[in-house]
Amino acid sequence: MLIKKLLIICAFLSLAACTQTQFPASSKLVQLAPGVAFELPKWKLPSRPIEAMQLLKARYGEKTFSLQVRLSLSKEKLSLLALDSLGRRAFSLNWSETGIQSDRADWLPDTLKSENVLSDIIMAFWPERTLEMRLRGKALTWSFNANQRILLQDNVPVITISTPVSWDCRVEIINHARGYEIEVLSTELKE
Repeated sequence: MLIKKLLIICAFLSLAACTQTQFPASSKLVQLAPGVAFELPKWKLPSRPIEAMQLLKARYGEKTFSLQVRLSLSKEKLSLLALDSLGRRAFSLNWSETGIQSDRADWLPDTLKSENVLSDIIMAFWPERTLEMRLRGKALTWSFNANQRILLQDNVPVITISTPVSWDCRVEIINHARGYEIEVLSTELKE
């Protein structure tokens, strides 16, 4: 309970250092790589309501950073709040039937976009059938097996994702085309 209150206080204190973005309810294309886009679906709860805490460790080129994320999926929306290791609000995101709203701290690198974070979450945790119809680009295919989801363009990996077995898991997301890797340590909060 104390952690939840601290997260809320940190979110309000750092609100002034954020840039707001709002996308309409209509689908939004997210660039995954040159010539490769992913169409975000309209909001729909993929399975059951989820409350999870996640630790994201990211590497982009020579830069590394960590974020602590609170993720909530309900029938109405997905809510995400990310804090850096100092407790500063990095970004927040709400996705519902009315669209996507996000706030992003000005100190974040321009390459870290909330819509890319959302597409990574969808590609890692949503059912395979949701992913298959959302690709935009030439010669794109998904390869699914028990351990990985691989997005291929002309049979060359663009994105590799280790397949989670639940919300209590470790997931690795590698965007070969953009040169970043994200390790997600996820724990479902059970009340």
